[in-house]
Order: sequence, then structure tokens, then C-alpha cells
Amino acid sequence: VVEGITYQFPALKDIKEHIFVLKDYTLDNHFDPIFHKIIQSINGQTLSTIAMHPGETQLWRLTNQSADFYFNLALKDHKFRVLSQDGVPRTKEIDVDKLKLGPAGRLDVLVAAGESGSYDLIAPGVVTGEDTNKTLDRTLARVVVNGDAVNTAPLYLTYPTNAPDLKNARITKRREFSLTQDNVAQRFFINKKTFDHARVDTRVPLGSTEEWTIRNDSDDMHVFHVHQVNFQVMSVSGKPQAFMGYVDTIRVPERSYVKIRIPFTNPLIVGTFMYHCHVLQHEDKGMMPNIEVYHPNGLKENRAHRHLEH
Repeated sequence: VVEGITYQFPALKDIKEHIFVLKDYTLDNHFDPIFHKIIQSINGQTLSTIAMHPGETQLWRLTNQSADFYFNLALKDHKFRVLSQDGVPRTKEIDVDKLKLGPAGRLDVLVAAGESGSYDLIAPGVVTGEDTNKTLDRTLARVVVNGDAVNTAPLYLTYPTNAPDLKNARITKRREFSLTQDNVAQRFFINKKTFDHARVDTRVPLGSTEEWTIRNDSDDMHVFHVHQVNFQVMSVSGKPQAFMGYVDTIRVPERSYVKIRIPFTNPLIVGTFMYHCHVLQHEDKGMMPNIEVYHPNGLKENRAHRHLEH
């Protein structure tokens, strides 16, 4: 969290916030009588308690810090109002029954408490327990609603409009990237190359808007992530996606592809950074190229200015 949520949504200046750090741990069978190899935690706990008053609205800020694990979350008898994804505001109100966060995914959501009672925050479809205690919906936390009723729910929010829809943008360059791997050697490639810190794989002039097609030419999960910039998802497996704002992380379906559009327009991004698969084993074993954004008029990067701005 670099800036407060009120920077984007001033109406939330007095709202109570919770940060949820989601992480999984893998266990060997002989240490695993309950969790079936996978422990899921919130802020280091396998069963958290969240206190709310009836009618109270809270801001939940969720980040998935797992290396390669997706978190699905649902709260009994409640919905989530999604405000932003990957730190970028959505373009309008989105109410959902279930949240899905891939590795490195971030979500900011509002939760409005119902009547007094206890409500389970569950991971649907994740086995826990055994014998008569076995269940397919794992409880990760309990929301306990009690005390005096309050009304903190902002009924209407003004959603920022500073992220233009790139559907009709002028595209300066189209690029394709293929994600592949050698399962025997445990090497992972983008366009048949592994990471070399001294090599620049992609050069982009500042001011460009590019369309990238990212193909997963494998049967493994790959999660594409880029530093410094955000992008608009145009299509997934050929299916057009409605414009809901920008993100910086997207799962690329196995043996399929996504199309994204990236505005390289902010002068602060000038310099060298990277894009990579956010399944960390894949990144660590090669699936991470370097990209350089440069001034097309030949100006040098003002690093002191960049550090001050950041």
C-alpha cells in the first residue's frame, strides 16, 4: 500500500481497513492429517476472526503472496464490492459473490456486514479435515458481527476516470510472446530465451501504445506480470473482455493466449525493468526478459528526478 485508498476514493476517508496477506504452504503427507498437503493462511493464521458491527462497511485489502497458488474466497450471505485490482481502480461498481486472486494478485473490496451472527470466509472446493469432519469448503476465517448497529456504507462512490479505454487507441506496434518450458531440464522460456541480466529483449519508445499477444504454449499454469506499467486486457482465448480498468497481472490459459494493450506513456517509466511469469519457480528458472523504455528524441533518463518522484 503506497498511497491511501482515499487518494482514489475520498468518500472512504473514515472507513476501517483490514489487510489480508494470503499465503499457502505445502506439507508432506506424514505431517498432514487435516490440510491435505495445502495449508492456506491469512496473515499467518489458518483461522482468523474479523469483528464487525451490524450494518458496518469495511475495506478489505487482499494480496496473494503465494508462489504459485490461486486463492478463491467467498463470504457466506455476503457480497464483495470490488473497488480496485492490482492497485488500479475499476471503472465502475462491481459486486461479486466470489473473489479469485492469482499469484501477485491484489484486490481492494468493500464488505457490508449483515445481521448479528457468525459468517464463514471460505475457500470453495478446497478439502480439509477427514472422516466425518471432511469438507470441500475450507473455512479460512470467521466474520463475527455483533454489538451496536452502525451505518458506514457509502451507497454511491465516484469511480476515477483517468484510465482511458484503449479499444480504439492507435497501436504503434504489435508483439507476440510465447511461453514454453523444458520439463526435464526445468527451464522456462519466453520466445525461446531464458533470463540474461545483461540483455535487453524488448525496446519501446516512450509515448507508444502497444498490443501484445501472450501465448501459453504449454500445459502448465503461467501468470504474466509486468513491472512499472499497467495494461488493459482485450481478449482471453479469443473472447473480447469488457473494459473494467487496468491490471498488471493476468493468467494465460494453457494452450491458449491473451491479448493486452499497454500504454507506455508515463515519463517516470523510462529505463530498464522486466516482465515475467509470476509463478516464481518459472521466473527463477528463466521466464523473465528485460524491457527498456527510452526517449525517442534521444534524451537521457533523469534518474535523480525519477527517484524523487517515486
